[in-house]
Amino acid sequence: MLVFEEISRLLDKRLYRLRLLYWSLAEDTDTRSERSESRMQDYRQVLYEWNDSINRNLALIEQYFGIDIRDRLDYRVGTTFVALGRAVEAMWRLFDSPTAANGGQIDDALLAELESQIYHYNLDMLRAIQDGRVGRSAGRG
Repeated sequence: MLVFEEISRLLDKRLYRLRLLYWSLAEDTDTRSERSESRMQDYRQVLYEWNDSINRNLALIEQYFGIDIRDRLDYRVGTTFVALGRAVEAMWRLFDSPTAANGGQIDDALLAELESQIYHYNLDMLRAIQDGRVGRSAGRG
C-alpha cells in the first residue's frame, strides 16, 4: 500500500538523517566539520520533504488507518522528532555562538526510543493492512 510505504520511508529517512547529523556534531570540537555541514543540508532536505506533505500524510493516515494511528504519528512520533530535532539544532548553534542556548548532548537512549516507536508504528500499520482494517481503496493505493 502506497500510503504505508511513503510514511514508513519518510520516517526512516528522517530518523537516519537526524542520527547522522547528531553523530557528526558530537564528533566536532571547536568548529563544525564539512561533514556536519553536509549532514545538516541532508537533514534540512528531509525536513522540507516531510513538511511539504505533512497535512496530506496525516489526512491519508486518518482516512486509511483511523484517528488513533494518525494521532500517534502526530503526537507521539512527531513530538519526539521535534524534541530531538530542537536538541540537535541547539548543538548546531553552539558552533555559531559559544553563548547560544545549551545544546549539550542528546541521550542516545532517546534516539533508540524514537527508533522503537517508528518500528512499532510500522508494525501496527502493516498488521492493519494484513487484517483488512484499512479503507477499501487503501489496498489499491
